[in-house]
Formats: sequence, C-alpha cells, structure tokens
Amino acid sequence: LTLGFLAAGSIIAALSNDISMLIVARAVQGIGGGVLPLTFGIIRDEFPSQKVAPSIATASSLLGASTAIGLVVAGPIVALLGHRWLFWIPMLCAVLVLILAALIIPRTNRDQTKRINWIAGIVLSVWTVILL
Repeated sequence: LTLGFLAAGSIIAALSNDISMLIVARAVQGIGGGVLPLTFGIIRDEFPSQKVAPSIATASSLLGASTAIGLVVAGPIVALLGHRWLFWIPMLCAVLVLILAALIIPRTNRDQTKRINWIAGIVLSVWTVILL
C-alpha cells in the first residue's frame, strides 16, 4: 500500500502542470515514506534475532547512500531527459519493488490484535512540526 502511494504520487508529480498539483503529489509521495519503518518491521518479523541489528543498519545505510547518489544523478537526468523523469524513474522503481515485495515477502503470522497508540503518534507528529 505504501509503495502504491509512492508510485501514485510520482505519477501525479510527473503529470503536474502547476505548483499546487506538484505539492499535492509530493504529499501523496510522502505517505510512501512509511516504507522505511515497514522495512524495519519486516526485518524484525522475518530475520533471526542475531541478524536484526545488522540488517537494520544495512537498510539505513542504503537509504543514506541512495539519497546521496540521487542528488548527484538528478542533474544529468534533468539535463538529458527533463525534470518529469525525476518522478517517472521513482514510479517505475516503486512499481517494480511493489511487485517483488508481493512475490517475495511472506505474510506475517504475528498477532494482529495489537493496537496503534494514536495519542503517542499525534503527540510525536505535533512535536516534530513544532521542532521543525
């Protein structure tokens, strides 16, 4: 679902003709930011306990490396293909990863009766906005 929002936001951004639509598209893409915490959860659920910490470290370092690479590669992409490809390429990657995730990642058998702490989530969100 998160990857679907990322792909949808990328499509909207690639097709946007004004800044207001681009802002909406980026907000939809932002929902896709939940992929990293989901990655950590999948690692925790599926990996043996001794491999959890190194695997989370690897996932985190890949995020940092991909961000750095993306900043360097963005210039040539815009110069050669145009700015819209800054959104088409992530859309294609998101769709590919979505398909691979559906095929490879097993469904969890963990207890699904745990509740989300909405108050803590709202407080954290408000505090983050205030801090920024």
